[in-house]
Amino acid sequence: MRTSLIIALAIALQITATAQQKPNVVFFLVDDLGQRDVGCYGSQFYETPAIDQLAQEGVLFNNAYSTCHVCSPSRASILTGKYPARTNLTEWLGGRPERDYEKLHHGEKLTALPEEEQTLAETLHQHGYATANYGKAHLNKDPKTYGFDEAITGWVRSYYYPFG
Repeated sequence: MRTSLIIALAIALQITATAQQKPNVVFFLVDDLGQRDVGCYGSQFYETPAIDQLAQEGVLFNNAYSTCHVCSPSRASILTGKYPARTNLTEWLGGRPERDYEKLHHGEKLTALPEEEQTLAETLHQHGYATANYGKAHLNKDPKTYGFDEAITGWVRSYYYPFG
């Protein structure tokens, strides 16, 4: 069953397609970036002119919900529109190890997003979009497995790469 996030996006794309012009969609998922860390959301400490310009020329969201406090389940949720428990991907891949002294242990959990899940990239393809994933993917498989046309991913040396 498709989830509401993907259905809502599909409806939005159909409405836009009737206007004969498809919007560009750029989605940034940034680990450890708070809403108030960019100028368009009120930061007076960080200077983010490029992000501020994108926000001014596009859509700025003011209400959001994070499905998980760690990266892999959050990414899986964004791609599938499902809560982490629905994909059984509830911990960052690699996860925290079990400890013998703990009274409660993890249930079975996946080590990758299942390939059979319908993803946002695949939904965008159905509407004629080209897709790419740049940066951290952390779903344990090549993002092309999940419908992206292009993927340049991996871990960087530092937060300041290539400058640091």
